[in-house]
This record gives sequence, structure tokens and C-alpha cells, in this order.
Amino acid sequence: MKMRCEIYVKYVLPGIRALVAEYLIKTYGLTQMKAAEKLGMTQAAISYYVKARRGKKVLDVLRSSSLVREHVKRLGDLAMKHGMSDELQNAFCEVCRAIQNDKNLVREILNKI
Repeated sequence: MKMRCEIYVKYVLPGIRALVAEYLIKTYGLTQMKAAEKLGMTQAAISYYVKARRGKKVLDVLRSSSLVREHVKRLGDLAMKHGMSDELQNAFCEVCRAIQNDKNLVREILNKI
């Protein structure tokens, strides 16, 4: 069995990044290039996230979770204010901890991978 952090990095983090990129583009009207700058990524990575080529296995599960949606909003707002700051990086870690504490969400994610 894989460690939780391995699962998070391989499946959950790409899904969260996709949702944050989507939030920045839809809420703030950013281009993929500007969203990439805010998140410390390339425009190509944002394109993959927006087209659900990364994170797609768990994207529907994450999108349907009110817990995740709250965190995505916070992540997007932090990215707009500070870019890829220590605060934003710590907020990504908080999402992981919050997901780990929601046993039903963890079960749904594990069923998708």
C-alpha cells in the first residue's frame, strides 16, 4: 500500500491544482499564462490542468466536496494576493491534512485510483 503523501502528490495535488487554476481563470479572468505565474507553474501545465489531463481520476470527487471547494477558494485568493508564497505552499499542505481527516472523502478518492 502506498503512503498517504504519495497518493496526495500523484492524484490529489494535480486535482487541487486543476481546480485552483480553473478558479483563477473563471473568478479573476486570468489567462493561463497569468494563472501559471501566480501558481509558479508553466502555461503548459495550466493547460493540462484546465483540460483535465492531470488530476482527472479524482477531479469529480474533489469538485463535489464542499471542504475542497472552500480550500480551493482560499488557495486561489492567496495566489492572487501573494503568488507562490510560503503562505500559499502551507495552504496546499493544509488541504492535504483536511482531506486526510475526512475519512469519507479519503475512501472516495481511494475508490477512484
